[in-house]
Amino acid sequence: MLKGVNVSAEIVNGVCPTCNMRTMLVSVTCDHYRCMNCGSDLKQYVNGKISYIPAMSIGKKIELTVEG
Repeated sequence: MLKGVNVSAEIVNGVCPTCNMRTMLVSVTCDHYRCMNCGSDLKQYVNGKISYIPAMSIGKKIELTVEG
C-alpha cells in the first residue's frame, strides 16, 4: 500500500446517454464519470443543469482495477 495516497470517488445517480438507463455514475476524475450499467465513459458538463455526454477521447484509455 502506498503511503500518502488518498483516493476517493463520487457516486451520483443519473441517466446514461449511451444505454438510456437510470444508473449510478462513478467519478473517474473530477469531470469524467463511468456508467455502472454499460461501462461508458462520460464527461460532465454544468451549464444551468448537469449533463453527461459520452467522452470521446482519442488515444486515451482509462483503466480501473480494484484489489482486495
